[in-house]
Amino acid sequence: MRTPRPALALALFALLPLVSACGGKTYAAGADSPKTAGFHMEKGNRLLEDGKPEAAREQFALAARLSPKNSSAQVGLALVAALAGDCPGALELLQTAKKTANTKARRAEAAVAAIRVHTLGKSLSTEKWLGKAVENFEEAERLDPKNPAPHLAMARAYREVFDLAKAEERTTKALELDKTGKSKASEELAELRIIQKAAPKSELGRKIALMREATRADVAALLVHEVEIETLLSAKGAGDSGGKTLIGKYPKSPKAWDAARHLLQNEIQAVLRLGVAGLGLYPDTTFKPDLPVQRAVLAMALYDVLYRVTGESPLGPAAGRALADVPQNAPYREAAEVCLELGFLAPGNAKAGRFAPAGVVTGAEAVLAARRLAEAVKKGG
Repeated sequence: MRTPRPALALALFALLPLVSACGGKTYAAGADSPKTAGFHMEKGNRLLEDGKPEAAREQFALAARLSPKNSSAQVGLALVAALAGDCPGALELLQTAKKTANTKARRAEAAVAAIRVHTLGKSLSTEKWLGKAVENFEEAERLDPKNPAPHLAMARAYREVFDLAKAEERTTKALELDKTGKSKASEELAELRIIQKAAPKSELGRKIALMREATRADVAALLVHEVEIETLLSAKGAGDSGGKTLIGKYPKSPKAWDAARHLLQNEIQAVLRLGVAGLGLYPDTTFKPDLPVQRAVLAMALYDVLYRVTGESPLGPAAGRALADVPQNAPYREAAEVCLELGFLAPGNAKAGRFAPAGVVTGAEAVLAARRLAEAVKKGG
């Protein structure tokens, strides 16, 4: 879980296709001219998708000046405000957008954006913000019943409270309505299924399962809370500081200066003390807790715990597996083979025989990997 950049920003960027989908390409005519609101709207949306909210704000403001009653420009400004953490201000802008919208589709666009802003804001009680999201969903569905965007936005709201059954229902409906392939409903449904399979047992695990990218700190937390490595490794005599691991002798009582005030500092210190492979210190004695974890690093950590608990490498048919993107002498080669064989991780590209070692994993994938590791050590321990 990244401290400086929470799920707020990631979820907001995920919203962009939903908002633009509501009204379709409403500014196609003359959108190639900088004298039109459409030109600046298109540019603003691209900038927001690229993670440049301040530059996007300028474009949306230009669109609003060129077309004062442009409700979509108000929606764009609301998204930027929400990204900056000003959800109350964003909701005020969306109320203006609803009043100035000249079509049902554009009013629905504002309502969909309001669902996401309420979801992102969550500063109110769970019941209150979720109720507001439902109100906006019902409004958007009434105004634009064939649009998948309201359903997908509401599905994400339900995911935030871990009501996976309702999230699946809304996502499935979005998939049924999606005629353009732009709503990403199939991608959302696949991710939702992974979360359901993962079934995290801790509150922290549930929060991580919703993350778009798992970080090194997230993996440390999952190993501590979902796999319970402190108990497992201590029981096996492998929990002492400076113990032998797959990467050799580990320094005693290592400290990461950049994790001292991190939300997950205790979990980070636990994996450092236990010397979990892949999750050690960098040469500059940093842990880099908010760095997205690479598949190769995750594989090494999972395999290290498995090996130290069971005392053996469970390689069978996977030995010598052709992995086109993993050198034979790579330090994570055996870990990658084991993680693929036991289903801890899915292949990067099964047909091409690729592991994608530098690829990142979603929070749901990381939680599922942790659960399968926990099941494996239970059987083999």
